[in-house]
Amino acid sequence: MPLTSSLASHRFGGLYRFLQSGWVELSLALLAVGIGISSPPETALTWLTLAVFGVGAAVSGIAVLLGTALVCVGLLISLTLPPDQVSAAGLALFVPIIAAVRLWSRYAIAITLVLVGLGFYTMFVHATGDRPLTLAIVAIFPTLLALSLGAGLVIRSSRQQLENERQRADERLAELRLELARELHDNAVHKISQAAMLAHMAALHPDTPPELSREFTEIATSCNDAAHELRLLLTGLRQDNPNLSDGQPQIIDADALTALIEGQADRLAALGFAAGPRKGLVSACEGACDGSFGVAGVVA
Repeated sequence: MPLTSSLASHRFGGLYRFLQSGWVELSLALLAVGIGISSPPETALTWLTLAVFGVGAAVSGIAVLLGTALVCVGLLISLTLPPDQVSAAGLALFVPIIAAVRLWSRYAIAITLVLVGLGFYTMFVHATGDRPLTLAIVAIFPTLLALSLGAGLVIRSSRQQLENERQRADERLAELRLELARELHDNAVHKISQAAMLAHMAALHPDTPPELSREFTEIATSCNDAAHELRLLLTGLRQDNPNLSDGQPQIIDADALTALIEGQADRLAALGFAAGPRKGLVSACEGACDGSFGVAGVVA
């Protein structure tokens, strides 16, 4: 896992995974089963209904259609039971509604309509039996429905906010990686390369003793190896740069390439190397660029 993603996940991962992986629905399913067990079922069929409600509500967080189907099966079984044996666990019908809204399912409206219609008839019309429906009893259902829809929207909004926070953290950390790579390249790599050139020049100097010349050569080789390893590290740091798409190199124009060539020639001249005519090289590069040139195409 990239460094940016791992750090962002460390900060936001726990709550995000809870909202993403269906633990909300599983927790509500356990609550519904607990409510159903508070009035112990009397027959095997009522136990089966309780189990179907629990499983349906639990799986709705990862498979909303399957969860809805199981809850509907539980409601249909409840219609075959006497009114006094209808389990309160049937309130689990609101859990797939929460899941459908949270997951922004394309079937959210259909799921809501089916569960509302079947659930109201089973849990309020059938379960009350011969007792009349009062306004207080009827008001419970739309209240629970409104709470379910609101909970689904709040959870979805919270998940989206966490995702935005993760994305901003990734972008910020990628910027820090790129800045670090730039600083190392402009300072550390340059200093190591300069030390290698100085050691190489000292090794080639006619007044340098052979033994000391070999030591200078070893120093130059070590510096070159260190610079190479550091460039590999900088390449790894730049791989997470969001400003580069699909690993494509950055593009510079001919003027920028000319400035780079002249700057390198000036540095070499300052270190004592003979800098030949640059006009021909610069003109050739400008002609090859034809307006743009990939950094990856420049031979170091």
